[in-house]
This record gives sequence, C-alpha cells and structure tokens, in this order.
Amino acid sequence: LSRRCPEFVVWIAGDGPDLPLLRAALRFNGIRDTVRLLGPVPPLAIPQLMAAADILFLPSRYEGIATVLFEAMAAGLPVVSADVGGQRELVTDDCGILIAANHPGLEAERYTDALASLLADRDLRTTMGGAGRLRVQSHFRPEAMGSRLVNLLDHATAERSTNPLPQ
Repeated sequence: LSRRCPEFVVWIAGDGPDLPLLRAALRFNGIRDTVRLLGPVPPLAIPQLMAAADILFLPSRYEGIATVLFEAMAAGLPVVSADVGGQRELVTDDCGILIAANHPGLEAERYTDALASLLADRDLRTTMGGAGRLRVQSHFRPEAMGSRLVNLLDHATAERSTNPLPQ
C-alpha cells in the first residue's frame, strides 16, 4: 500500500501483546514514518480520531459485530474489515468493504486493493461513509436494537416453555 499510495498515514490506536511484533514489522518494511502508533486511546478521544480519519480499517480474525465499526459508520467513515463473525450484518457493499478471511495468502493483497481504491477516490469514500451513517441510523438505533433483543428473548422463552430441551 505504501508503494501504491505513498502519502497515506496510518494511525493505530491501542496496544497489546503483538505491539513489539508490529514495531519490528514497521522497521523491517521501512514504513515507520507512515504509521503512527498512538498507544491506548481514551474512549472520549475516539470521536476526534474518527473525525480526522478517512477510513476505518479493522483486519480482525475474530469478531462478533465490532462496536468500532458501528462507531465509524455512525461517524460517516467507510470501513474496510475482515468478513468474520457478524460483520456482514452491519457492513454492506454500499458502506464498506469486507475481505474474506479464508485465504491467508491473499488477504494482504485484497486489503491493499480495497484501501488503495478508497484512498484514490474521495467521492467513493464520501458516498460509502454517508451510506454507512444512514445504515446505522436507520437499522441499528440503540432503542430499536434493545426492542429487538427483548423480542428475541421473549420468543426464546416462549419456545423453551412449549418445546423444552430433552433432559
């Protein structure tokens, strides 16, 4: 990506046990100047980071539906993420790009293509970001999600009382 889009800058928020490996990879690949390791970021600073960002990139191997994707889409950011867990329930083709995690050898290339296409096209980023914001507002409002959860639990309780599990 740094060869295709030499002027991009990456912010990595957070830390963890892989941080030393990440630092070594940045040195090895000669991209320390392109990547800013922010370390732990207080929750109240996340909206400021998102307001200054162009894309949210989350290449997780394991997720349910990542809260940070909700937050990014609500902030109007297009997202690029792994197609794992429940991400597809939230991220549609009009608001983000999901990369299949079933071919480890191809993932880096697919992520690079997705990020490069968004970095090269401001209008596409704006359109996808707007679609993501609209999707979160119309389908994932907290009160609607709470009501949906209550309905699902009520249904499960009724189902359990009429069709108990075998002992």
